[in-house]
Amino acid sequence: MTISRRDFIKTSGMLTAWAALAACTPLHEADAESGVNTPTPQTPVLDDDALILHTLRRLTFGPTPSMIESARRMGLDAFIEEQLSPASMADADLSPLLARFTTLAMSVSDLLALEKKGQPLQELIGATLVRQWHSERQVYEMMVDFWSNHFSIFIGKNLCRVLKTADDLKTIRPNALGKFADLLQASAHSPAMLIYLDQAESRAEAPNENYARELMELHTIGVSSGYTQEDVSAVARVLTGWTITNPRKKNGERGIFVFNPALHAPGGKTVMDTVIPGGGEEEGIALLN
Repeated sequence: MTISRRDFIKTSGMLTAWAALAACTPLHEADAESGVNTPTPQTPVLDDDALILHTLRRLTFGPTPSMIESARRMGLDAFIEEQLSPASMADADLSPLLARFTTLAMSVSDLLALEKKGQPLQELIGATLVRQWHSERQVYEMMVDFWSNHFSIFIGKNLCRVLKTADDLKTIRPNALGKFADLLQASAHSPAMLIYLDQAESRAEAPNENYARELMELHTIGVSSGYTQEDVSAVARVLTGWTITNPRKKNGERGIFVFNPALHAPGGKTVMDTVIPGGGEEEGIALLN
């Protein structure tokens, strides 16, 4: 059985509403033999406003009067459908609020050249809060927040304070309501992720296993899925050569993803009984798939 994300969100909202209210308002009836009152489950009847308020509390950063009125006017199903198609929502009031954050439109090279090194980080935090507070695309912003936590990057580490802006705009946001496989590939190519988990420093003669371990343990299959230390080491060798252009060089685009074959461990590798044929960057793409 498969279920669409639309049906999942609708169903989960109604089920959680029922569960919350059922737990708070049980009926009691006497047991025929013992005379002891025992709870009897009751299916509550929710009025429209109660269901709307509960659902919006789950799907947004906080329901506003205008959101509640919109859901009343459109109906809850139509409200959810609109939220799941954020590109169709104008969200016009947000643009002037974001205009003050000038670093959002800068290239990585321009961000790295700023005299105020903390400015990109401060503006990313500010823009994130503004979006969560003011955007009409609340489900979208909730999913951006969810995936930002899943593919967590410590913004205080080295160049991450600059590179996280590009990760937010080019990795997380374009894929927040898309396919997990696309988001995983984008994250694996994100310079911020490669710096945070030391993948950018990994090379054939000294593979760094930090990203390989996080990729398996946290990003994808999970710690109890049966992989071994040998599998982690093999994944690290598969991904050698996945790095970024020198952020300190004077010419060309700085701090972007690049595959460097000179750093790559040649030959095929075996990960969880699956052979990954030798093939440079394609090895990593095959592994992620």
